[in-house]
Amino acid sequence: MNLIQRLATAFEISLLVFLLGLYGCLPGGGNSGPKPNLPVANNFLADSNNPVGHGTPAQQDVVLVKGPTGPGPIEVLDAFNDMTYVASGPFQFTQMSTSPYADGRRVLWGSGYDRIVKLDHDTQGILAMYKLPDKTYRGFDQGERIISNLDSMSAADALNYAASDLALLMQDLPGVYTLLDSNNEFYVSDSDNGQASITVYGDRNAGQLNSPIEVKRQFTLPITVTGSLVGVNMTYDGYLVLATTHGYVVVLARDFSDYAVIRLNYADTENAETFATPGYGWVRNSFAVDSNNAIYIASNNHLHKVQWDGAALSLTWAEPYHNATGNGSGSTPTLMGFDSEDKFVVITDGDAVMNLTLFWRDEIPEGWIAPAGAPSARIAGQLPASMGGLPAVQSEQSVVVYGYGAVVVNNLANNVPASDSILVSGSLGNREEYQAFGVQKFQWDAEAKQLNLAWVNNEVSSVNGMPILGIGSGEWLGEDLLYAVGARSGAFTLEAVNWHNGATTFYHSLGGARFNSLYGNILLDENGRIHYSTLWGKLCLENQNWP
Repeated sequence: MNLIQRLATAFEISLLVFLLGLYGCLPGGGNSGPKPNLPVANNFLADSNNPVGHGTPAQQDVVLVKGPTGPGPIEVLDAFNDMTYVASGPFQFTQMSTSPYADGRRVLWGSGYDRIVKLDHDTQGILAMYKLPDKTYRGFDQGERIISNLDSMSAADALNYAASDLALLMQDLPGVYTLLDSNNEFYVSDSDNGQASITVYGDRNAGQLNSPIEVKRQFTLPITVTGSLVGVNMTYDGYLVLATTHGYVVVLARDFSDYAVIRLNYADTENAETFATPGYGWVRNSFAVDSNNAIYIASNNHLHKVQWDGAALSLTWAEPYHNATGNGSGSTPTLMGFDSEDKFVVITDGDAVMNLTLFWRDEIPEGWIAPAGAPSARIAGQLPASMGGLPAVQSEQSVVVYGYGAVVVNNLANNVPASDSILVSGSLGNREEYQAFGVQKFQWDAEAKQLNLAWVNNEVSSVNGMPILGIGSGEWLGEDLLYAVGARSGAFTLEAVNWHNGATTFYHSLGGARFNSLYGNILLDENGRIHYSTLWGKLCLENQNWP
């Protein structure tokens, strides 16, 4: 079998749903209701919009910043006044933003295949670079050749190229999940002679933006803790939380003086060590942490709650979710509801058409009856994210949650086997032959106690990056916008979608493979600028004409 073999009604439904949502005829289509609560800030993280993957320990991908709104509804932007591209190195999936230094300026930290990089937050200039000693350094000329090849090849040749040359370069990547603490120290997961480890980088000269980078300390997990690290987060008493593909959860003091370990339920019976397909480990995503130091993590068939009490870890509950594909959830669990609101943890499941699934975080309400077909009594809501009628939908992104609203995107590449989708959407998501479409919002009705569809937008393709929601001052306003890296006519785009009704507000064409977000995170900074990691560098977008 060769590599390629390995690797009307729906439109009408989606159009109807979109129009109903646009005019507020479906739950969640309008702006009614009180202003939602947001998670409590974790003071042990850097004071910025992006100190950890998905923004906060709750993993909501929401920031209190008003982003660009565009010059008018559904108007294409032809040019940005300022678009800064920096060739900072290969496969730097994340960029974390520091607390302000003494002069008020910030630094963006990034980790990639072969280096750790510091960028000036304002100018995007490279402040310092640390070459990882055990990696083959990849020069910028090689990046330009890769970008040129992806842009010039036919779709079939590009698919072969992505599955061979490019896939080899992406093996053994460190630091997919990273974190910046309140001391502006940068935590990156890696391996030490095959054993999972975490390394801390920081300024050699304390308090200086342009200081060289140095290794502050490194911790190698005990040999009994097997598997690769797939996530990092921070408890509200200042401990690191780590998890491995084999189902071990570790809480670690930031000075590495102490740690606690527990293994998730079902890791032994489901043979977690045998899940060896790249990207599809028994645990394959990061996890959420609430202000009571409960940790919410998804394994291949279950969602788990693990409790940290300041001294030890304990297993609180483990509940099943649908998983017809056998691949598990592609999303990092996200918290919904704070203070007096209904409280959930939200994932997308592993069915061929994934379901948005809400689990009660704490006690299940007395007399609660789970939705029909739900595999657990803890499930509060469960609806298919069909994008209006697609036969298969999967996401590799955390659910974006604000208030009782939850938005999911479709990353399932077309015209290739589902097993090849991560590679194809990541490398060739802008190719029209393979491009996935669909963004869908759901809304929990707190009075009726049920989950409803709010809207569907099948015009937008959120190719492979993590969308982010900008909500300005936090007022419950109609101009709250969801930003995603999409694609149109073969070019990567910045897409802006109205959170409340699903309407496309604007899009801006960026270009070819150079602008591939490659499963990286979008950062909406404190000045309302858009940043995201690309195939071989970093991009910053702003337009001074925007209000």
